[in-house]
Amino acid sequence: MLKEQMRRKLIKEELDKQIKEKKSREANMKQEQQMYEALQEEHVKLLGLREKEKLDQANRKIAQEKESRDRQLQEEKRRKKTENRDQFNAECQLIQRLQSEMEQERQTMLEKRRQEREYLQKMLAENERQRAKAQKEKEENLANDIQAQEEYTRMLDK
Repeated sequence: MLKEQMRRKLIKEELDKQIKEKKSREANMKQEQQMYEALQEEHVKLLGLREKEKLDQANRKIAQEKESRDRQLQEEKRRKKTENRDQFNAECQLIQRLQSEMEQERQTMLEKRRQEREYLQKMLAENERQRAKAQKEKEENLANDIQAQEEYTRMLDK
């Protein structure tokens, strides 16, 4: 009875520990996701500001040197558009790679949790099997003792 209570207590402590770890991991994942989203928003704002500054500068330059540099500015705009598109594509690829890595980490964590649950279930099943085996042996020993005592009594009665 005391062993059963200790076993239950140990199992409860282990499960409580796993729940606490799970909550901690979830909180960490949520915090990382929030940080990532904040960085992403800040990055988009900076890109917007940078783009606006570039356009303002190009407009001032066009106004100052319109006659002599009209063709040059058109070529420059095309070049910048290509660079921005390439830069945007590179940033999109980076974001996709980061999202993919985060998903892989999440999948790895889920698999690890699944394996831990499976291991714990196996342990519990093995403990239950051992307990049943010990109970059966105890009952068999008790039955053998009773039978031996009955035979001894019969022998004495003769």
